Parts: sequence; structure tokens; C-alpha cells
Amino acid sequence: MAFHVGRDNRVPRSAALPQVSTGAPDVEDSFVIRMRLVNGAEGTVQQTGGAIGGPASFFRVAGTEGSIWTEGNKVGLATRLETRELELPADLSLPRSNAGTTLASKAPNGNA
Repeated sequence: MAFHVGRDNRVPRSAALPQVSTGAPDVEDSFVIRMRLVNGAEGTVQQTGGAIGGPASFFRVAGTEGSIWTEGNKVGLATRLETRELELPADLSLPRSNAGTTLASKAPNGNA
């Protein structure tokens, strides 16, 4: 993946290191990046280690003809004509977790 790093100041580029949690002061626990690739594609990447609760994860690629995304063990496709879940080959599926096991139940103080 190549990033545009030319002298063109009109190309939007930005990043931030916010603090989401109320833990240690002056400790950034998150990042947000806005980028434009050499081929003109634009994207945003963000992550936080300061969110309370279970994990949440998704990935989305949007284009002029539709979008595709992942959420957990599901892959979706949306076009102007339809939105549907794609069949995921067995060798690409995530392993199932043990029933009844949660992040909170693993933490010694009950907090995730």
C-alpha cells in the first residue's frame, strides 16, 4: 500500500491520538488516521484500547458500485440492487468461542 506524500497540500491527510478512557492522564489510548492512497482511494482507520465493554470490530470497503464488509464471522455485500451475506468458506471461518465464556467472566474483578 503506497501513501501519497507529494508536495500537493490539497491532499487531505490528518491523524489524531485522542484519549477515550479516564485512566492515566496524558495517555493516548486511541488513534484515528485519514488517508488518500496514490491511486486516489481515501480511507479512515481508527482504533481504541479505551472503550468499555466487549470487543467490536468491522471492516468496510465502499466503492462506486457498492460495498463489502465484515462483522465478526460474517461478510456482507451491498449493491444498488441487493444487500446480502456472502457464503464464507469453512477454512476462512473464525473458531467458535466456548458457550458462556465472556470477557467479564475472565477478569478477576468482573470488569473487562
